[in-house]
Amino acid sequence: MQGGDRMHNLSVQADAMQPNAAIVRAFSIALAGLVCAISIPGLLVRSIYSRESPNWYAQAVAQDGFDLFFVVPALLLTAFFARTKNAAFLIWGGVVSYCVYTFVIYCFAIHFNILFLLYCLALGVSLFALGYFLKSATVLPPYHESDHKATPWVSYYLMIVAGAFYLLWLSEVIPASINRTLPNALTDAGLITNPVHVLDLSVCLPGLFLVGLFSLRRMPFALTLAPAALTFTILMDLTIATISVVLYMNDLAPMSGLPIIMGVMTLIGTSLLAWYLRGKGVTD
Repeated sequence: MQGGDRMHNLSVQADAMQPNAAIVRAFSIALAGLVCAISIPGLLVRSIYSRESPNWYAQAVAQDGFDLFFVVPALLLTAFFARTKNAAFLIWGGVVSYCVYTFVIYCFAIHFNILFLLYCLALGVSLFALGYFLKSATVLPPYHESDHKATPWVSYYLMIVAGAFYLLWLSEVIPASINRTLPNALTDAGLITNPVHVLDLSVCLPGLFLVGLFSLRRMPFALTLAPAALTFTILMDLTIATISVVLYMNDLAPMSGLPIIMGVMTLIGTSLLAWYLRGKGVTD
């Protein structure tokens, strides 16, 4: 009887530490609905982005297409499997983080239009969903073997990605600041400041680097966040590739190897994510 009681108590404790499936599902359905309500008009109604420069218009349409055909399925699928799979919940956190990033840009770098309130709602739902993910991630049961061989590879990859993009953005920002000019990308987009520079330099790249660094030191919370960080980078790589192709197809950018580079990074990130999630207990 005592053994049975102990097993029952352990089962209850494990269930208590699982994310609430109903909450995850509610966030995902609401956010997926908002993404559809934003992306479909953006793709079909040209006047919505009529005040944007040709370059920024093409990027907005490319983003809408990516959100509709990649992000919405990712939200719904990870929410569905999060009920029984910790791995799905950790990936869900990366998708939600990507939504926060995306809708900050929509709210602050798209001219006011009929969808403005939806942009605000999508940003709000994304932020609250991310807050729920971070809160839940702190109490997830240990899922990762401390000696798992994927950990250092994932850690170094996150730090390298953060460092590489830092150097890339600084190579645009510093010369322009010194010469008192505007970066070419900013001029092409017709913006006051580049929201990607703002988000990456102030939040995202430092965050990726710290998750990688603390994962390398086997800090539990960082080990839990690593799959979400990898998922975020994968979605960003795919977005950059998509936007690059759309700009080229509209004669707004020369042909480059950027889509190939982003494709390779996507394969590397996905492979590392799959390897990392094979750690003990992550699929439970």
